[in-house]
Amino acid sequence: MYLFIEEIHKYKPRYLRDNLKMIREVMGEYGEEIVGSALDYCLDNGLHNALYLKEAASHYRELKRREKKPLPVVSVLHDGVQTSQYDTDAYIPERSKINRYDQIMEL
Repeated sequence: MYLFIEEIHKYKPRYLRDNLKMIREVMGEYGEEIVGSALDYCLDNGLHNALYLKEAASHYRELKRREKKPLPVVSVLHDGVQTSQYDTDAYIPERSKINRYDQIMEL
């Protein structure tokens, strides 16, 4: 973290206070592990701005969230129709009789 702050001070001394404030917010919001990964990314890519750190932390949190969430199981049915683990009966439309449309057209 010290190196990151030094780089901010070196390249953007005027905005050091704003960057330090945002770094504190990012540390509180995302946690040490995610901020560490984001910090490594920023240093490796020459991104010396707390806004980039926040965006990278947000990205790493999203990646971590996706790893934990399993994808739903999809099974293939006949005629190319797919269903998942959810009940598909609710999605089958009712069928109407053609006579009803004939009655409407006669009016």
